[in-house]
Amino acid sequence: MNTPVRIGPPVPPRPPRNAAARYHHAVQDAADHISDFSDRLTALAAQPTFDPGEILTISQQLANLGEDLAASAVGYGRAIGTRNGYLYSHLNLSPERLRKKYSTAEVDRRLADHAPACDAIARSATAGKNPTASGADDPRSAPRRLIAALSHLHTTSGHTQAALAKALSVDPSYVSRLLRGQRPVSWNHVKAICDHSGITADTLQPLYQTAMGSLNPSLLNPGNAATNFRHYLEALRLASGNPDDQALLALVRGAMHDTDLRAAFHGPALPEWTVTRRLAAALTSHPEDIKPLWDAARAAPRTHASTVRAEAFG
Repeated sequence: MNTPVRIGPPVPPRPPRNAAARYHHAVQDAADHISDFSDRLTALAAQPTFDPGEILTISQQLANLGEDLAASAVGYGRAIGTRNGYLYSHLNLSPERLRKKYSTAEVDRRLADHAPACDAIARSATAGKNPTASGADDPRSAPRRLIAALSHLHTTSGHTQAALAKALSVDPSYVSRLLRGQRPVSWNHVKAICDHSGITADTLQPLYQTAMGSLNPSLLNPGNAATNFRHYLEALRLASGNPDDQALLALVRGAMHDTDLRAAFHGPALPEWTVTRRLAAALTSHPEDIKPLWDAARAAPRTHASTVRAEAFG
């Protein structure tokens, strides 16, 4: 019996079965980093002036991440048995070019380089841009406060990590790493977690912008300045486990009355900076993080005078 002879280019061997899950995760990881840099790019472009070098750096990194995304998608396609003809038709590549550019070895090489490269990119993108961040291990930094707030919202939402992962279109393991601060947080993540928790994402927006180094108080609407300030306070409260008023009064060691505390969170009074500083510190935050928002609220028209005396703090 003669063995059939295959006519045409050789078909690349299908990767092992567990490769599909690995490539799927790589697609999610690249897509998430692209979302994170896109958020940063949008924030930079909205400013009156920006550093063109930073724009070019992000543009280059987005191009690199796009290649990682394509390589991961090709690897995933092969792992689930997709024909090469279908793959190259979507990449506008010839069959020969597809085999060379996205060989199994080349795809795996890109994925091996992807994780450490993305970690370095994420650090360089925010280095020097976020004066509020005092390092990944500093529990008072804005990025760590953001993660703490998101973790509290998820924990108290009643939803499982699997349900949140489905909303984010990622693996549950990715959600776990996200809530431990081991993956970059995008605005889409924040919105999804807030939606699952039944609160408006606006509550976390000032904290998110501070954590990303994209907060520009000069661009804030003066009419919303006091609201943004109070959103930040509320986000810090969530990050601290959402203590009630009595617990908060204990944290500031009785230096504020309950009416003063309610005014700080709900208005109409705006606390003096000395009071705000003490309250922010009690909520495990660097007070300097909220200072630009306090300044903007203080400068806004029709801001009510504080009922809290700075002298109460000595």
